[in-house]
Amino acid sequence: MERRIVIDLEMCGIPKNIQRRVGLKREIIQLGAVILEDGVVRGRYSEYVMPRYGHVDCYIKNLTGIRQADVSQAEPIETVLEHFMDWVGPEEAVFVSWSMNDRAQLRREMEAKHIVIDGFDRIFETWEDCQEMYGKVMESSRCYALREAVICADIDTEGHEHDALSDAVNTALLYEKLRTEGEAGFNRYFRKAHQETQPEILQFSLGDLFGGISFGTAVTA
Repeated sequence: MERRIVIDLEMCGIPKNIQRRVGLKREIIQLGAVILEDGVVRGRYSEYVMPRYGHVDCYIKNLTGIRQADVSQAEPIETVLEHFMDWVGPEEAVFVSWSMNDRAQLRREMEAKHIVIDGFDRIFETWEDCQEMYGKVMESSRCYALREAVICADIDTEGHEHDALSDAVNTALLYEKLRTEGEAGFNRYFRKAHQETQPEILQFSLGDLFGGISFGTAVTA
């Protein structure tokens, strides 16, 4: 059985006068994940995280829908990661995210806060970048947004963008389509974008194609 854990993080900023002292620019405020087994989403995990140094400003609230009240009563990151590892369980798995930024944030934050959790090292050792997979299909080094890629893949998206659980679900669906269908699973928007990305300098934004398209319908997980 092929078992993958698809992870997404949402973060808030840390005030500049604190960043240098603590060695962090951002802190995790939500961790979302799904278990993908044999191409099917079988388990879901989502938990808010109480930041130690940062706060949820208006920009992050508008972007993610997360309020300061949501995180001020949440558990700290070390406790959330313990909960997460219990949920993941002892079975072997490959970890996946949209870009390697979430992996890097987890490592930086755990190091800066001196967090050590048994078994967590294996997460960093087995990690796949879904954004890189999509770029290879596009034959481009451009860093695509998840919302662009799922539209090109004709994926019926779940929830709203920048909710960690919704983004984990949508990344999992896209990852599976990339892995099993490759370029064959993409629509005319993909073909148009693929043609436009062949020159070395990208002259065009997928946002121009998708101006009138909304990203999924909000649901309660």
